[in-house]
Amino acid sequence: MGVRSTGSHPNTTKADGHLLEYFRQNFGVGGGAAIPVPPSGLTATGGIVSDYTVGSDVYRAHIFTASGEFSVSAVGDYPAVVDLLVVGAGGGGGGDNSGAGGGGGVLLKNSYTTAASRTYTITIGGGGLGGAGSGDRAPGGVGGTTGTDTTFVDPSGPTTYTAGGGGHGGGYPATNAGAGRPNGGCGGGGSQGPSSSSPATQGGSGQAVPATFDNPYSARAGADSAGSGPGIHGGGGGAGASATNQDGGAGYQAPNFLGSPYYFAGGGGGAVYGTNNADGGDGGLGGGGGGGLNPSPASYSDGTGGGSSYGADGQDGGPGGRGLGYGGHGGTSTGGGGGGGGANLHNGLGVYGGNGGSGFAAIRYQIGSLGSAKATGGAISFYNSKTIHVFNATGEFQNTTSDPLSVEYIAIAGGGSGGVHASGGGGAGGVISNVPGFMPNTQAAPVVGPGAPNKLTVTVGGGGAQAINPSPGTNGNAGANTTITGPGPWSITANGGGAGGGISNNGGTGGSGGGGGHPGNAGGARNPNSAPTYQGNPGGVGNPGSDGAGGGGGGAGGAGEAGQGPSSPRAGSGGLGIQLPTAFRDPTAGYGFVGASPGGFFFAGGGGGGGDATPTDYARGGKGGTNATSGDNHAGAGGGGAGNPGVAATSAEANSGSGGGGRGYAPYQPNTTSGAGGSGIVIIAYPT
Repeated sequence: MGVRSTGSHPNTTKADGHLLEYFRQNFGVGGGAAIPVPPSGLTATGGIVSDYTVGSDVYRAHIFTASGEFSVSAVGDYPAVVDLLVVGAGGGGGGDNSGAGGGGGVLLKNSYTTAASRTYTITIGGGGLGGAGSGDRAPGGVGGTTGTDTTFVDPSGPTTYTAGGGGHGGGYPATNAGAGRPNGGCGGGGSQGPSSSSPATQGGSGQAVPATFDNPYSARAGADSAGSGPGIHGGGGGAGASATNQDGGAGYQAPNFLGSPYYFAGGGGGAVYGTNNADGGDGGLGGGGGGGLNPSPASYSDGTGGGSSYGADGQDGGPGGRGLGYGGHGGTSTGGGGGGGGANLHNGLGVYGGNGGSGFAAIRYQIGSLGSAKATGGAISFYNSKTIHVFNATGEFQNTTSDPLSVEYIAIAGGGSGGVHASGGGGAGGVISNVPGFMPNTQAAPVVGPGAPNKLTVTVGGGGAQAINPSPGTNGNAGANTTITGPGPWSITANGGGAGGGISNNGGTGGSGGGGGHPGNAGGARNPNSAPTYQGNPGGVGNPGSDGAGGGGGGAGGAGEAGQGPSSPRAGSGGLGIQLPTAFRDPTAGYGFVGASPGGFFFAGGGGGGGDATPTDYARGGKGGTNATSGDNHAGAGGGGAGNPGVAATSAEANSGSGGGGRGYAPYQPNTTSGAGGSGIVIIAYPT
């Protein structure tokens, strides 16, 4: 399991860093003998704190996306050592027909000895700036600037560990590319000469990593500009591979350092100058920005930036642009190089190269093992002083200690599928929980064990299957219930989401109701339909007018939107999902979905309704409509409804509990389908 991120990390908490207590001291067993407290790790503060597992070992990482301090106040039973990962900032790409920036240097230092009462200073390097374009056919773009270094300072030596910044991309014409900074900085890509008879510039050199570090690689050079005259501009070097013509080199893959093998310091993609519609160079894995180009005819699109931050998106470099495009920026907190800028726009505006991505640092140490968990079942992670068990499928939660275990739970049922033919979207599965302030609920916390019965049986409901359209008007299918039962008579049930109504049909009742079909059919009710035990929201009504559209399915966080038409013909959006409580937003666990609000970790959004017979119609769902020119990105990963003509509805994400999208106008398409509902999920947690 790996650390996940959304750019500036709103989905993580800056914890105080105090040691998670993997086992508290228990009361005596038998003749008063105490159960031993297992080993513990350092007590430290600083950065963004995240815990994750590698095999059976539990690690804590302090992640620095901005400058700060790492302070150790006490050592534990594990060896007083940490592992360091330090990444320099990427270089900026050149402007107007130019080469790309190189990735920053990457330093690894394993088993670095630390001690109590010691504070280390981390300075995160800033990405190099993309070079400005000249515009108005003026000859020349400016090369970018070199990325700055990221440093880790140990005051006891004193000792400074430096990861060098990446070199800048060469500017047109014939502005030399920059070499990487000392200690691993990668070289920028070269630029073409001013004419077919002029020499192209060479890519900048990469700088060696000192032998005192554990890196199994050397810095990479940028690519030379590929030939003289109009053509390909060089990509930037990456920490793990050299550039290949205009494509940036791949970054360094840090195996399991943050729980998953993320890439850092990919090279940017070089620009392309030519009369064809070839793409600019792709950024390298590890946040390299894509290059722009000069096609004919112009389309004015830009290169794509590298993935933001160090999470899953940050593994990928951005694809090159297709148009008179700006170079894409290197990914934030990846050390990726910026893409080279495409041709100038000949309108007084030059084309800038992409900025390099900022640097990054992480410090990790072991704090426990999976044997520290007090129960079995599901996927186990540790976060915010809680042990979290996530069930994506049916299973058992079993107490393995000799003490009673009081737990918190969140149970989400499967979402309903959408209907077909100007239809309603599927409703989200019901959400039931005993977490204070999360959802209205009167259920008490179950106490599990010790001894028999010492388990909870978890049944995760499936999403409603797609509806097939043998004839206009077919309804969707309801989602299945999610249940937790035992010990003894204790049990809870989250109700499956309601089916979306086909044309002339009402939406189905469920945890959240399905949307109603055109014309003017009612959205399904939430079940139960009274506070404080309700589990969701009703679906939206279909529009009653001619050429009207279906209503959106209800979500756990809001009702489905009514279908609109004919003056403003579009289907209703699915209702908003709900966001997990802060204490459950474990960035290592891989659950939850990014929605309209920052922070991610959304579930149970409604599916979007289906469109009408108007060719300009579009629909929106919990995740955006598939035929939407301006569809919203509603929270909860619900499926998008289909517009007209002939656009497929989108299914909800698995284990989201969200509704599927409704199918649009399709009277003469007998085998079209709606979007399926997403399966449910169960999360059980207790104090670590």
